[in-house]
Amino acid sequence: MRTFEDICLPYDQKVVSIAHELREFLIEELPNIQEEIDTRQNMAFYSYGKGYKNLISMLSLSKQGVKLGFYKGWDFDDPFKIMKGQGKVHSHIEIMDLSPQAKERIRYFLTQAVASYQKRK
Repeated sequence: MRTFEDICLPYDQKVVSIAHELREFLIEELPNIQEEIDTRQNMAFYSYGKGYKNLISMLSLSKQGVKLGFYKGWDFDDPFKIMKGQGKVHSHIEIMDLSPQAKERIRYFLTQAVASYQKRK
């Protein structure tokens, strides 16, 4: 079984620390969320079931840092102008820390992600 620790192995302590803190925050904010680990992509997927239909967010690690992706995030309201990427499936925000301000911004996007999921159900 793949674990969150497996995707953290190649990265420095700062990236790993932010990733762990973000993971804990997501689990607290999203009751009954399921976590699926993809070690090939160094990502953790957070969903309420299988497939993109049930996807809420993706946490990815790289040498540059931690990103939190959202399925069709380019459709979200973004008053902070921090959503990046127009990928085929998702857009993301970069997570530099989990300060109270950062958590509020993440929470703002999670609320939209859950609302989007509810519409897709």
